[in-house]
This record gives sequence, C-alpha cells and structure tokens, in this order.
Amino acid sequence: MSAPHVTPFPNKRASQVTENMQAIDVLPKLTDEVMARIEDVLQNKPQTAEDYR
Repeated sequence: MSAPHVTPFPNKRASQVTENMQAIDVLPKLTDEVMARIEDVLQNKPQTAEDYR
C-alpha cells in the first residue's frame, strides 16, 4: 500500500472482505510506470507525515 496509515477497506460484511481481498490480484499490474501515470492524472499523492518522535 502506498499509504500504510490509511485503512483502504472499511468492511461491514464478510462478503465485502472477500470482494476487497480480490483487489490484491491487481497489485502486480501497478508498476512504477502505471503508478506514475495515475499520479500524473490525479495529482493528489498524499504528503509524507512528519515524524516528531
């Protein structure tokens, strides 16, 4: 995941968990080139959170 602090799948039913887990099948298709093209279109990449520890 590109934003590990974000919960991408707020599931309410078991069927939603099953459906959302199928999204893992798309991961191999999300190459750096594809992600760059998506970012070029959306231009909404989240900023890295500051770590004040």
